[in-house]
Amino acid sequence: MEKHGIGTDASIPVHINTICQRNYVAVESGRRLVPTKLGISLVHGYWRVDRELVLPTMRAEVETQLNLIAQGKADYQAVNHVLEMFRQKFVYYVKNIAQVDVLFEASFTSLAETGKPFCRCGKCRRYMKLLDTRPQRLFCPCCQETYAVPNSKHGVLQPYGDKKCPLDDFDLGSGGKLARSFVFCPFCYNNPPFESMKEGHGCNHCPHPTCPHSYMTSGVCGCLQECGGVMVLDPQSHPKWRLTCNKCPSVVSMFEGAVKIRVMETSCPQCQAQIINVDYKVSCVFLGVGLRGTGREIRLPGGVSQAEESGVAIR
Repeated sequence: MEKHGIGTDASIPVHINTICQRNYVAVESGRRLVPTKLGISLVHGYWRVDRELVLPTMRAEVETQLNLIAQGKADYQAVNHVLEMFRQKFVYYVKNIAQVDVLFEASFTSLAETGKPFCRCGKCRRYMKLLDTRPQRLFCPCCQETYAVPNSKHGVLQPYGDKKCPLDDFDLGSGGKLARSFVFCPFCYNNPPFESMKEGHGCNHCPHPTCPHSYMTSGVCGCLQECGGVMVLDPQSHPKWRLTCNKCPSVVSMFEGAVKIRVMETSCPQCQAQIINVDYKVSCVFLGVGLRGTGREIRLPGGVSQAEESGVAIR
């Protein structure tokens, strides 16, 4: 770089660090930079479309003009000329990007050929593929779009049955850490539909008024730690049911062994928390299989303590 007049003592380490982070080169013994398969393919692609993007001459000329401006020997018109030159080169490169794709296809497996079917895309209703990369992503071969998904490093990423998001028709998935899994829509996870949501938020942050997976319908009460979050029923937690806060790590276990739990529309007159309907497995009164009463004391907002004794239906 010094030989061709590219960069300064301050910028050269930054340039080297950038190409290392992008995996264009690898640092080997003796601090030697060795081009990777990706870096070689990229340079060959540049060379095929526009050789000046590879040669050091154009960059060296730009550095020369910038130095002349710093010395007062050139004006801003030199910068405008350089910007226009790069704009035209970018437009030309985009028009000829197919030549680069051919080189990459010869060296790498295309996204459409990797991964396994996960859930359906809401735009084309074709199956998107879960790419087993780090970080994991969903890729739609038909729409040619990728979607970030929850980190599955400490949990399980899986489809959530045949349930769909009412906003965009995407199939839902479930992910997150095992103790704090949540349902998510791939599209909403990347493109929040409401102002109160952020990228990376699941259905437990969604304020949709009628969706059965939003916190508006599955939320029970305010967070017990008073963090401002909502304690939401985790539909993945069966048979060890739990409420999880959608803002902090708070978790409340309850009704272990219940077959089904539903958050009702009515609320408790004492603490204003939503009423929970709990179904237990039907058992024989003589054999006693599965007969077990469970008592849980749930601390609700405002310091109210409510004890409920849940039995089983006996026939």
